[in-house]
Amino acid sequence: MGLDFFSYLPSELTTEILSRLSIRSLAISKSVCKPWLNLIDSDDFPKSEIKTPPALALLTPKERDSTRCTIFEIEDEDEVDDAEKSHDLHYIPLTDLVIPHGNRAFIDAITARGLLLLYSPLPKECFRIFSAPPMGYRDGDLSVLRDCLCYSYTRDNEIVIWMMKEYGVEGSWTVEFKLSTVGCDDGWDDISIDPIRHFKDGDVLMSLYRYQLIYYSNKARTIQEVGMFKDAVAGYLTALIFTPTLLSLKNFGFENVISF
Repeated sequence: MGLDFFSYLPSELTTEILSRLSIRSLAISKSVCKPWLNLIDSDDFPKSEIKTPPALALLTPKERDSTRCTIFEIEDEDEVDDAEKSHDLHYIPLTDLVIPHGNRAFIDAITARGLLLLYSPLPKECFRIFSAPPMGYRDGDLSVLRDCLCYSYTRDNEIVIWMMKEYGVEGSWTVEFKLSTVGCDDGWDDISIDPIRHFKDGDVLMSLYRYQLIYYSNKARTIQEVGMFKDAVAGYLTALIFTPTLLSLKNFGFENVISF
C-alpha cells in the first residue's frame, strides 16, 4: 500500500499547495477530508489572496415570497492575439437555490467586498441629484459597469452607453459605447437596456427590459439572445456581476453565521 504523503506534509506546505487552487477546486477540497476543511476555513488560510473569476448572479421571482438565485462562473480571455479570433461567452453553473424571504416584495441585490448581498427595496432611501449626460432629453436607464455609473438608451439603431468616469463629477460623463442594432428583429428605439459586463475584446453582456439577456459581439457587430440562460431566467430578472470570495460573514464581524 502506498504512503499517503499528504498526511505527513507540514501544514504550511499543505496551505501553500491548496492556496494555488481555484475557488471551485478549493470548494471541492473542503469535502475531501476534515483536516482540509478545517485548514481552508481557518483564519490562517490566505483567503483574500485567492484569485477568483467573475460570476454572474441572476435573481428571478419564483413565488410571491421567494426568489430564485442562479449563479454562473463566466470566463474572460486575458488577451486575443489573433485578430481573427472572437470571444465566446463561456459559463459554468455554480449554484442554483431558492431564497425564501417572507414578504411579497421582490428581492434585489448589490455586491460588496466579494459578497452578494440580498435585500428588499426600502421605502426610505437617500438620493443625490446631478445632471444626466449632455445629450438632450433621452429616457434612459442607470446602471453600474466597471464600478462606474452608466446611463444607457437606444436611438437611431444604436445602443448608447454613457459612463461617469468620476462619480459625482458631471463633467466626467463620456460616451463609452455606441453599439449598432441594425439587423435586429425587433424595434430597438426607446427600450430599456442595462449593461452588465464589458469583456476585454469589446463584447458586452446586457439585459433587455429586465427579462432577457443579450450579448453584443464586437467582432461580428451583432446582438443575440443569450440562450444558454433560458432555463434559469423566467420573467423579471436582476443580473449583476460579482467576484466570489472564500471570506465569510464571520470575517467581517457578523455573529451567528452558519457555514455550509
